[in-house]
Amino acid sequence: MILGIGLPFLLRPAAPGPVLALQQVAEQSLSADVGFESVAWGTRLNIDCDYPAGYEFGDANGPWSYALLVTDTKGSTMQVATWKAVPGKEITLQAATSLPVDQIAEVTVKTLAGLTVLQSPMDKNLLDQ
Repeated sequence: MILGIGLPFLLRPAAPGPVLALQQVAEQSLSADVGFESVAWGTRLNIDCDYPAGYEFGDANGPWSYALLVTDTKGSTMQVATWKAVPGKEITLQAATSLPVDQIAEVTVKTLAGLTVLQSPMDKNLLDQ
């Protein structure tokens, strides 16, 4: 009986948080939005990436791999996820950081070779939504 009462609370979807559209800083057609969800242990990041069909996301070694980094308000940067490009597809992935969302100052996507392709400062107005 206790399980039946508690189960609806376990299945309840999380409240949506703010979403930040990342800005292109390099010549690539990749686009990404990052959603932020405050949780007791920090912040869950929900990343939606779009790779247009017909665009080359790699070289002779295969598809490019990317990393998602967050920079805190003190200037420290940490990598929170990596993944490979999927041309012609939209992918969704999750990442996490121990930082509270209000301490995230910037979000960056880089190739694993170190090229910054997307970057946006955290819009503090998003946190008021």
